[in-house]
Amino acid sequence: MMKRIIYIAGILMISLCACTEIEFDINDEYEKAEITGVELYNRDMVRADKTAEIFSGEGMILVTLKPGKDITDLKIAATVSTGATVNPSMSDGYQDFSSSKTFEVTSPNRTITKSWTITVVNP
Repeated sequence: MMKRIIYIAGILMISLCACTEIEFDINDEYEKAEITGVELYNRDMVRADKTAEIFSGEGMILVTLKPGKDITDLKIAATVSTGATVNPSMSDGYQDFSSSKTFEVTSPNRTITKSWTITVVNP
């Protein structure tokens, strides 16, 4: 009888703990939607960008190509805030950057979404 009471008490304790809602604070330091770096590559996977200037406040990035690089056939690689997602995906292969492209970066818990415009210039 005593074993049965202990068994039932144990099951009851586990059930109560499993149903408890866990509360946690989101650290604002990790809740960002930033692009922190951009690199462009040609078909030979050689860096095509000379410089990349990031204007975070405006959500703009200005990339200058190295002389002689084809602006219409580039692969982009970017670093974003930890856990953030990018839409549309930047890994869509080689793209034409002769006109600006806009990407939406969303923070890990979807509390912040920021539009980023990437403009590539060919000197």
